Amino acid sequence: MTITAKITKIDPQKNGSDNATAFIRVYFQGARDKKWFKTDLCPTYRNFRRWESFLVVGNVLDGLRLKNDSTIDADSFPRWVRREEPKPPPTDQMQLL
Repeated sequence: MTITAKITKIDPQKNGSDNATAFIRVYFQGARDKKWFKTDLCPTYRNFRRWESFLVVGNVLDGLRLKNDSTIDADSFPRWVRREEPKPPPTDQMQLL
């Protein structure tokens, strides 16, 4: 099963628990059900080439396979669908900042 989802956040690269493998965590929101997903991408792994040109917040990607209920398989073959600009916060919340 594949899904379509929008990239909502990309964490800076960090080291894994073994301190040897660096990875980038990417967060998504499903296009249909608005459910949240994540995946971890390692720049040194071959599958990273499939992803690197798409890693922009707001990009909507298709062809994403699920590993479990909340994790997208990093071995998916993502396809770019469209770009959605992030929505600004409501003006009534701006006064709280």
